Amino acid sequence: MIRRLHRSTSSALAFLFLGSLGSLACGSSDGAGDPTGPGGNGDDAGIEDTAKNDGGGSDAIASDTRIVDSGSIPSGDVGSDVTDVGDDAHKDPPPPPPIVGACDGLGAIGTFEDVTPTELKKTMGGGKGTFAFAVDPVHQGTVYLGTNMLKVWKTIDCGKTWTNPNTGKNGAELDRGMNWTFKVDPIDPNILYTNSGYGANGLFKSKNAGVDWEVVWPPAKQPELGKAFTYNFANVIAMDPSDHQHVLLTFHEGCLPPHTQMCIAETLDGGDSWKLMDGDPSWSGSEGQIIFFLDDSKSWLWGSQTNGFWTTTDGGAKWTAISGASPSHLQSSGMLHAKTGTYLAAASEGVFRREAAKGSPWKLVSGTGPIAGGLVDDGTSLYVSTCYFPSFCTAASPYLVSKDDGLTWKVMPSPKMPMGGSMDYDAGHGLMYSSNGDAFWRVKVK
Repeated sequence: MIRRLHRSTSSALAFLFLGSLGSLACGSSDGAGDPTGPGGNGDDAGIEDTAKNDGGGSDAIASDTRIVDSGSIPSGDVGSDVTDVGDDAHKDPPPPPPIVGACDGLGAIGTFEDVTPTELKKTMGGGKGTFAFAVDPVHQGTVYLGTNMLKVWKTIDCGKTWTNPNTGKNGAELDRGMNWTFKVDPIDPNILYTNSGYGANGLFKSKNAGVDWEVVWPPAKQPELGKAFTYNFANVIAMDPSDHQHVLLTFHEGCLPPHTQMCIAETLDGGDSWKLMDGDPSWSGSEGQIIFFLDDSKSWLWGSQTNGFWTTTDGGAKWTAISGASPSHLQSSGMLHAKTGTYLAAASEGVFRREAAKGSPWKLVSGTGPIAGGLVDDGTSLYVSTCYFPSFCTAASPYLVSKDDGLTWKVMPSPKMPMGGSMDYDAGHGLMYSSNGDAFWRVKVK
């Protein structure tokens, strides 16, 4: 398994989680195993206080900065048509206006509804269930749901009915793997990205709303990049909020020499060509890694369970550790850029919060753990799921809500659940969705 334990009890429990659940888990520390085989609403009624925090968190946490030698990246690993990756030269046009689809029969505000696809329910169990998902920000009411080797699903009516959209090219490749990353392009919502962990292993892209899929990693036009890995085991992606063609990809295995143990792939053209960058030389372990964009196109948050969270402001040339913070679950630790400008990151220890101003320190908000997962902003309130670990918590609900920009949090009543989940939000219908492994939930919060 992973080479060293975390500093906190909750982090250690998260490690146990990875080893015990195939549906939410990963490979061995050497990236091997057999990757091709199986493997609310502003109303405080009924909400219980759980966290009060002086000034919004603990004292500013210490950091450690290291510089990556960019010269360690072999020149042959950069495609000939990729230059100045991470530049801000291209900016997206305004997103298309949202289209709010018909979603009848929604529950009352604050009511959790299990909207797991009926056919999926028949085959779930034994560690297999729902996984990553994405809400279409343009066609509101449309949701794409990934699973653990139980097909990809799509709804256009907020979960009332579901279909398998991937009936065309490479559709079966997605269905036989774990879909632990999912993204809808906000500029062109017909474009989707997902992976097929322990299946085909690569990163897939659809240009027709999930019917047909192309392999965009490993890149066929740059075979030298694929040779940096044993399995090309794609993990998760991040899409630049200012440039939908700018995508970052992390992996679920270590890089091969002469690279450092951890590598990050970057594309400026939606996956047509890529650059592979070495990570910080101190990073070890081969479990999956997560990544998010922060202040701009070259400001990122990266994390793994062995190494914790790190930030860069120069596109990966120099990295700074966020001391004391480690991802709670390597595919389901969410990050949120709230509408106020505040940043929040879900970690094993709880929610880490950073003010909007660049260079602000990350602070742990007390009472927000253990094992935080999804994060959502409805424009009025923030939500987080905790206890992303099966049957670990005894609390009545794994969900917390904040009405003061993440400074303090209260319990959000929900049905009894064995674990929290990853989350997303449909603004057109005021719906929060949560994928909890054993079920897919929706709850109207506005």
